[in-house]
Amino acid sequence: MLYDCLKILFTHKKVKMAAKIESEFSFQKPSIYKIKVEGILKASWSEKLQGLQINVQRSPGEKPISILIGKIDDQSALSGLLNTLYDFNLTIISVQMLKSK
Repeated sequence: MLYDCLKILFTHKKVKMAAKIESEFSFQKPSIYKIKVEGILKASWSEKLQGLQINVQRSPGEKPISILIGKIDDQSALSGLLNTLYDFNLTIISVQMLKSK
């Protein structure tokens, strides 16, 4: 009985949490993304990468990492950008949605 009550409570909390996350982020509208790729991308590549700002992070003894930050219009545009990075043979380290517009 106690187990069933806890299970219902946990499921309810999980659903409420998912609804809150869903309301904060949408893949159908513009969002700010931070994408990390291995290697050095020149600032001139920004035009080919949907105008994202490019910064290079260098740490002693580690491979350099390029950090792309900027607005991506929707899920389709994000997919296109990731395909472009793949076509350039770049290793994608992470993709993070920072803020939904």
